[in-house]
Amino acid sequence: MVTVAFALAFGELGITGVGGVLLFALVVWLAFPVAILSGSIVWENVPFRTAALHAGDWLCKAVLLALIVGLWR
Repeated sequence: MVTVAFALAFGELGITGVGGVLLFALVVWLAFPVAILSGSIVWENVPFRTAALHAGDWLCKAVLLALIVGLWR
């Protein structure tokens, strides 16, 4: 499902090349997982190290997925 969303976004926004794909992945990462995880630190007392680990995991996924989809299309 996320793969389709990325592919549609790349097409609609005219994103091509590695630079555009990586920038898109970074923006998606900042907009969603980082926002959610920062809220969990503040309001749910999740330890920072745990949230940072999850944030890194999300970043890796976003970058890899964006690279695969963006360079494949």
